[in-house]
Amino acid sequence: MHRPRILNGLLNLAFLALAFPTLVHGTKTRQDMCGLSMHARDFPDRGSFSAVEATFTVPQVAYDPAYDPAVTGRQQDNASYYPYVNSCVALCCGDDCSTRLSAGVQAFSTLPGVNEGGKLVFQISPVFAPETLPETKGDERFVFNSSDTVRVRLEILEPHLAHITFTKYQPSDNTNHTVSIEISIFQSPAGDPMAGISTDGLGDKDLNWSSHGEEGAPTPTLCGDSAWWYVSDKFDPGEKAARPERLPRFSPVLIANHGLEATSEHGTTVHWPANLMWSNGARFWNMVRDEGGKTEEMCRVRGFIDSGMAMVQSSNPWMV
Repeated sequence: MHRPRILNGLLNLAFLALAFPTLVHGTKTRQDMCGLSMHARDFPDRGSFSAVEATFTVPQVAYDPAYDPAVTGRQQDNASYYPYVNSCVALCCGDDCSTRLSAGVQAFSTLPGVNEGGKLVFQISPVFAPETLPETKGDERFVFNSSDTVRVRLEILEPHLAHITFTKYQPSDNTNHTVSIEISIFQSPAGDPMAGISTDGLGDKDLNWSSHGEEGAPTPTLCGDSAWWYVSDKFDPGEKAARPERLPRFSPVLIANHGLEATSEHGTTVHWPANLMWSNGARFWNMVRDEGGKTEEMCRVRGFIDSGMAMVQSSNPWMV
């Protein structure tokens, strides 16, 4: 299998992004994510979105002494305090992505001398907490380093059934490793939302488990009113969500090979042309933070019409 072109174009695209800062026009802002979106209501003859996919480069996340116990004196017994950057695709209910199924890679930095890395993450939000692919000692297939390449495909099969596929490109032996996750949403006897989750592709390490949703919340229904390709922090995306930590600095994230499908009212599958997102079909979003009466840009998105790629970068470019 050929090496994905996303790796070959990394340096060239990084240069272009700095040299041509106005490639993206009409960009709007959100406080929870930066990236791009497509909206089914803009294409009323095509039906709702049923599948979304993309290839991401895993970024390197900058070390921040504010999270280092040796500096702060605060003891931390797990990595939940460390800065994270999520690169995800999502299918959402509503134009504002109020209810969504998302999947992608969670990149993180820990302490000096510890390799930066990442893990697979997916979520039905806001009812369910994020889930990460279980890490097993000795299994190197889904251990991530910065600059690794991951392809994510998310598909809604039924209103309460979804399928996610993660594919990691392995440059050392020029192969791909794939794991699939199936999610089934149901209601518990007590009336609370639950999700049955199973993996396929990890061999004897495949798992089946149940996830409990928010007690008393209605059981969510999956839908494809809008599709998103975005970068965010570790918190659940949402305009009204409090963001106690600022988005950490990170190396540029390339988003390539965008895929989008819809199911028409006749049940047929509609595939979007690869260049549709760059012909006024997509909305672009930068992430900002409002603090003390001032608005600060945390990250921005740029598009490249010639290659069909997008790049998300910190507002102050940080190349590694």
